[in-house]
Amino acid sequence: YWDPDCNGAGEPARWIVHALAPSTTGALDLDGDGQCVLAAYIDSEDSSSPPLGMSTWQVFCDGSFTDNDLTLARPSPSPPPSPPAPPSPPLATVLPFVITGGCASNSAVLDGVEYAAAGYTASGAPYYRGSSSSSYIYWDPDCNAGGAPARWIVNDLAPSTSASSDLDGDGQFVYPREGGC
Repeated sequence: YWDPDCNGAGEPARWIVHALAPSTTGALDLDGDGQCVLAAYIDSEDSSSPPLGMSTWQVFCDGSFTDNDLTLARPSPSPPPSPPAPPSPPLATVLPFVITGGCASNSAVLDGVEYAAAGYTASGAPYYRGSSSSSYIYWDPDCNAGGAPARWIVNDLAPSTSASSDLDGDGQFVYPREGGC
């Protein structure tokens, strides 16, 4: 902040770095301590802005004020926020499907089984539960959280609805109904 006299006793006007917020109603000695106890300062009659660019400030280091070249610059503008993700459609509009043609060892979950939408994962993809089994079908962006390609998975475990990858949380490639991630 800019203070026209940091102790009220005739000190030069200056820009000050201080842990205390300045008074917004006082005319001088804006921290109200009657002293010039501060972290850093630069003398300046210009109250409109601290000096931008590199300037030599007095900085309190190791028990005394020393000259330090400090650079003040305007921050780069932040990128605009990403638009919000579109809402997931209501589950009632996500149509069920029937799987046929599975091999004999997986026929209980892959042959003639209807799967209906059961919810959404964190990615926004729907997941499905078998009507005559406790199997689930879901899309996993990275099934071991180690860079595996995205894929649809058939699993006896319901997927996490909050994890961004490895939706069964095991960190492995193994899925009972698929033979591997």
